[in-house]
Amino acid sequence: MIPNFYPCVPLHFHSEFEINYIREGRGLFSCGGHSFTAVSGDIVIVLPDRLHSIFSENGGKLIYDTIVFNRSMLCGSSEDRCYAEVLSPLFAENTVLDLPVTENNSHYPQIRMAMENIMSFAKENSGEGDLMLKSELMKLFWLIIKSGAMSCDSERTVSDKNILKAQEYIRNNYSAELTVKKLAEVHKRDMHVLLDLVPGHTSVQHKWFK
Repeated sequence: MIPNFYPCVPLHFHSEFEINYIREGRGLFSCGGHSFTAVSGDIVIVLPDRLHSIFSENGGKLIYDTIVFNRSMLCGSSEDRCYAEVLSPLFAENTVLDLPVTENNSHYPQIRMAMENIMSFAKENSGEGDLMLKSELMKLFWLIIKSGAMSCDSERTVSDKNILKAQEYIRNNYSAELTVKKLAEVHKRDMHVLLDLVPGHTSVQHKWFK
């Protein structure tokens, strides 16, 4: 849940997978350069190294469960057919998911059941729970793939990489005085290029863009 004193999750990225399961309310999500609204029952899956942010709609209530897990939960070797033939595309830079996953998805009932199991096993905090969690995560992504909600976008990485470089610089120079002009100089890009890229990777509801 996003509490009243923390009304949003600002634009960020990490190397882990993240799954958000909306319980109540409506949220404005941004993921990989695409913005969309998610409502109760929807599922938002964030692949590794994707820029994403979360805002409650018009400051309203937004309650959701989140699980963040290391890619090793799904990763395998090239000799593992399960990984090589089914799961490996999840780790590709140009893989995109049709988000949010809604009740319109052809496999939604099974996907929602897998999500309920995932959240339940994640709370167990035990070896047996982790084993079942891994099983349900694999089932979830298999259902996502079977439903046709995963595709390849050869142009996806262009703007994302530029934003990732800027954000990495900000993180490493957090205590320094930073400006968009400085970021543009560091990355040898026109300042207007960065100003054009940022709104596409975060919610237009943010005060910066009003």
